[in-house]
Amino acid sequence: ARRLIRHGGIRDHAPLVVTRASNMLWTLLAGIGVATWLALSTITARIPGAALPHLDAALVSVSLIAQWMMTRKLLENWLLWIAVDVVYIGLFINRGLTLTAVLYAIFLILATIGFVQWRRSAASWCRRRWRGSAAASPRPRASATRSSGQ
Repeated sequence: ARRLIRHGGIRDHAPLVVTRASNMLWTLLAGIGVATWLALSTITARIPGAALPHLDAALVSVSLIAQWMMTRKLLENWLLWIAVDVVYIGLFINRGLTLTAVLYAIFLILATIGFVQWRRSAASWCRRRWRGSAAASPRPRASATRSSGQ
């Protein structure tokens, strides 16, 4: 019997490489994000004493999309995390939650480092892929007629 899981992944799957989100995917994710935001806004606005329920719902929606993108190794997930962290820092400072704002400042630094490292990884993979395809392409043949040394 074959093992279904090896090293935390599903069998027969190639390792994910860092890629970029397509325009079609961005459109789909934007629609999902708006729908999620509307649903969460409706729910959180009804909670007594909720501070800024619409903003919080938007941040949760973007965070869920960023998390999904991270699992797919889409580079832009880090840009979403950076944006969310910046807004959360301001929100927590505004609410007097200084230690939580500091925590999100640390998250902001980590997200920035993640973006830089994943961008380098994606560029490196593209260079290796390009070199590999160039090496695999047929090379021009030497001339069939050679001088016979006469």
